[in-house]
Amino acid sequence: MAKKLTKEIEAQVIHELSLGDRSLRQICEALNVERTTFLLHCDNDPVLADQYTRARQRGTDLAFDRLTELQNADPVRVDGRVDPGWAQYRRLQIDTLKWELSKRAPRKYGERIQTEISGPDGGAVKAEVKIEFVGGE
Repeated sequence: MAKKLTKEIEAQVIHELSLGDRSLRQICEALNVERTTFLLHCDNDPVLADQYTRARQRGTDLAFDRLTELQNADPVRVDGRVDPGWAQYRRLQIDTLKWELSKRAPRKYGERIQTEISGPDGGAVKAEVKIEFVGGE
């Protein structure tokens, strides 16, 4: 049976989210609190909703810092060589974290796609409006 959501538990959920290590689902399960109950409290309490939003942002930024830690970790060696299985696993961890960050904060961590429109031979685009009257008197 789930616990009643108290201010202390709300504060603990916010703190855990700001660390960026676990999802809201994982945190609520560990605290024996319904995730939907917590989110309903956020809907009804603007202060809690703001804290939740800021904790998510901080957690995302801290998760970004983990990319450097993953990249700089010493590789596992087998017979003096880097274990290819370890290298593949590390690559998967990094790619997954990059994908997750691009979904959490697309403006900050997503791919930047730029579209450029140009006219003939790379020149300026020429806009032209033509009005033609047709008809009788």
